[in-house]
Amino acid sequence: MKRIRRHHHWTPWWFATIFGGLYAPLAYAVGLAIIDPARGGEGIRIFIPMFSIFSYWVLALVFNFRTAVVDPKCIRVTLFPFPAGNGESVKRADIRACYMRHIIEYEDGAEIENFYTAGVETRKGQQIDIYAQLDTESEASQAAYDIRDVLNANPADLPIPVHTVDRTPVDSKFARMAFIWCGLLLLAVFVGIYWEFSSGTH
Repeated sequence: MKRIRRHHHWTPWWFATIFGGLYAPLAYAVGLAIIDPARGGEGIRIFIPMFSIFSYWVLALVFNFRTAVVDPKCIRVTLFPFPAGNGESVKRADIRACYMRHIIEYEDGAEIENFYTAGVETRKGQQIDIYAQLDTESEASQAAYDIRDVLNANPADLPIPVHTVDRTPVDSKFARMAFIWCGLLLLAVFVGIYWEFSSGTH
């Protein structure tokens, strides 16, 4: 059975290294405060639950790997070892097209990123990359057609086409997950406040 499997680090290694390096001294300071709250000063308990959620995201950014699998029946995307709500499982019947797209990012008028991706677009308009950070248009085109060939392996199925697409302005699933994580962060603040004021130090 035809199959594509793409496995890569979730974030660029340079980003993970820098982010982890900046986080380490802060984690050390908070760790000392957890061991000895008196050293952390008044109010340290308010910070600890929020810091725990932040720590989980740092671990996910530094250590997670993303695996995308395409077979004639579906596509699956998983993050391991720290789930972050970014997993996907889409049946072939819910896929509208395979795509290639060109992504250029600017900051203060200067180009900071220029690359291509290839993946699938669902009938709801969600774009899911299978191949990320490709250097050339020809590589992205070939990748999109490779995905198409796997999904169209069964001659009895209606063929899935290949399109060149623009990046969707807002991924609804990303927005939903961001809302959930922000909610958890806010909840952690209230947990920390309750912990601090119930500890008897006030």
